[in-house]
Amino acid sequence: MSVLPPEVAGDEVLREPHGPPLGARTANWHALPVDEVAARLVSDPVAGLTSLQATARLIEVARNEIEQAKRATLLGVLIEGLTEPFILLLAAAGVLAILLGQARDGLLILAALVPIVGADVATEYRAEHALEALRSASAPSARVRRDGTVWQIPAAELVPGDLVLLRAGDVVPADLRMVAAGGLLIDRSALTGESVPESIDSAAVLPADAPLAERRTMAFQGTSVVDGWGEGLVVATGRATRFGQIAGSLEDPRRRRSPVQRELAGLVRVLLAVAIGLIVIVVGFGFVRGQPIGVTLLAGISAAIAAIPEEPPVLLAVILGLGAYRLLRRGVLVRRLNAEEALGSVDLILTDKTGTLTENRLAIAEVRTLRGVAGPRIRRRILAEAILTDESVWRADGDRVGSFTTAIFGELGPQAAADAREGLELVRAEPFRQGALVSTVAVRSAEGERELRLGAPEAVVESAARASRDPWLVLAQRTAVSGTRVLALAERPGEGAVS
Repeated sequence: MSVLPPEVAGDEVLREPHGPPLGARTANWHALPVDEVAARLVSDPVAGLTSLQATARLIEVARNEIEQAKRATLLGVLIEGLTEPFILLLAAAGVLAILLGQARDGLLILAALVPIVGADVATEYRAEHALEALRSASAPSARVRRDGTVWQIPAAELVPGDLVLLRAGDVVPADLRMVAAGGLLIDRSALTGESVPESIDSAAVLPADAPLAERRTMAFQGTSVVDGWGEGLVVATGRATRFGQIAGSLEDPRRRRSPVQRELAGLVRVLLAVAIGLIVIVVGFGFVRGQPIGVTLLAGISAAIAAIPEEPPVLLAVILGLGAYRLLRRGVLVRRLNAEEALGSVDLILTDKTGTLTENRLAIAEVRTLRGVAGPRIRRRILAEAILTDESVWRADGDRVGSFTTAIFGELGPQAAADAREGLELVRAEPFRQGALVSTVAVRSAEGERELRLGAPEAVVESAARASRDPWLVLAQRTAVSGTRVLALAERPGEGAVS
């Protein structure tokens, strides 16, 4: 029995009786106006769902998760390592040597298999646990408005109709139809391949056949918010999201063999042919010479065992193990030893830097003045002043902040905005917008009025005298050489010059 309101139970927007969850038959959400989207989702585009609605829908639909593929057990990893063709060949040679009375040689061959299999098993087992720890540490959360109040909840508990709040630095937790946005830029490179962040226009009504890259009213799960703020209604979760559909199409339980594994498998076939040939030749010559069949068979098997080299897999395991250790020291986690061998076969990698080789987030590296790197006390005071230049922190809704402000909150804490505003009154504000170079606010206190500007150094100091301006521009250029993003903060008391 459906736990959803009777007027929507069974509708394609939420769930058909005994049918797939929301999103399996996704409507063209990007082509619908906000009011219609909210009506179909039985949600309020301003206050969001009620707690009762959210609880009922979480029972009705699947959690907002893409199920992980079944993890390989330690026994499974061990069996896979032992069933490699070269390992089987060496194991057979060792067992035969022992059965033929050459126990010393046979035991040496079997002993050589231990580090080979052990290195592969240990590497993959350690990587599995490290990956699991990373998944737990990076378990996403989402800010939602329910009952008109902002809550921080696990992203897995999002349901269709939830009103999600986005700000710079966030990863979009589900597929959203945006209902409000201010300077919102989203990096969709993972879905569209576009390296330039794309702006969001929540008020637009697009054609139903608009391609994915042009759906400016949508924010898709797994993409990153680069700047601005936004609010959107959840229209798809879990497997029904774009990323969920891609994950489903890529599921393949088979493990593809690396180039070296394929080469070793070919070598095993050659060695088997050589070994069988030696046995036939030795036994044939012994039979012609009239020697006992047991003696000639022993000689043939001994020659075959001698023809099988034990060193290649041992050397390969050692080399790949050392390579995995060196990669780990550089922050690269190797899940399987043969993965680094496949990577070593790559001649050229073409990649966009932001969001792929970087962490796709802003952090305050250092604060500089003309005297050098600022100490902790001055650093904190300057960052507190920088918070004030974001006009959104003056509003009651503290979730609508820019990327730089988010980075400051990460260092000073969310209470920093309230502390910085204490005793001040906002007179006017010119917020940063895409294409603009500065953000400006004027504030009033008991000491009088002053203006704060934050942005590109050349724009911030443009009204200063040249003698005052040049040292700051030189400092900015010298700092930018390291590849960091440089912002300048200036204060102008009253109508005086920029200081």
